[in-house]
Amino acid sequence: MPPRKRRAAGLAALALLPMAAQARDAAGACLEAPPPEAVLVRSVTDEAEFVLDDGRKILLSGVAFPDEALAVSIARPLIEQGGIRLAKAGDAADRWGRYRGHLATGGGTVSLAEPLIGAGAGLLDSRDVVSPAAKRAARGVGISAACAGRLAALEENARRTRAGIWGGANALPLDARNAALLQRFAGRFVIVEGKVLSVGERRTTTFLNFGPNWQRDFYVMIARKDWHRLAGGLTTAGIAGRRIAVRGEILLREDSEAQAGRAPAIRISAAGSLAWSQPD
Repeated sequence: MPPRKRRAAGLAALALLPMAAQARDAAGACLEAPPPEAVLVRSVTDEAEFVLDDGRKILLSGVAFPDEALAVSIARPLIEQGGIRLAKAGDAADRWGRYRGHLATGGGTVSLAEPLIGAGAGLLDSRDVVSPAAKRAARGVGISAACAGRLAALEENARRTRAGIWGGANALPLDARNAALLQRFAGRFVIVEGKVLSVGERRTTTFLNFGPNWQRDFYVMIARKDWHRLAGGLTTAGIAGRRIAVRGEILLREDSEAQAGRAPAIRISAAGSLAWSQPD
């Protein structure tokens, strides 16, 4: 067991290295200036929705919470101290009336995502990273590559010290062989690590299988059009037999008759979601 843990830690670090390298000179990269708005955060819900004085609910951009209760327990004392305010919010709310955005703390130049990820309460969500060529993030208010590097460095430090979600009985990364555990994390953004046993290719999707039973065992889905962008030159044949770390939201197969038998999966499309080792 200890050798597997060391290996998993190495894979988690590998997943962060490209963005962490950008963070060397990015101490204030997430918020470059104090926000012009004076709208304060008055509370946070149990679902990690930050409620502003004007009633709007904000979902933090660039960060995902595998354990919302942990994130809320760290955020609430910061809110009670006062001074956390809106930095930027999207123009449109989601179907539940929530806006994606940035919140400022530390005198207005530090994103609230930074202390939360640094305390081991959150993960960098690469779905919100805006490429230099893009005009906006796919989900509204995004984060720059420099900010992603800053958050990646904070995440790596939390992982190294086993803070928060990186320690305890269900510490990240989760074991791809433990389908029952992964089912319990359905709907949550996590990191899963394990060995790819086989690769299946369909017309539009590539499947990375981590067990022999596709109806029960964990697998990863990647659109074939995204493969070369996400796999960094690695071929589908070359990934079989390797241990990989993948970050994303756990999904359950919708065509299974009983939830207890649903196979957990992650569908990825964002750069930085996949890392791999050399084959065994």
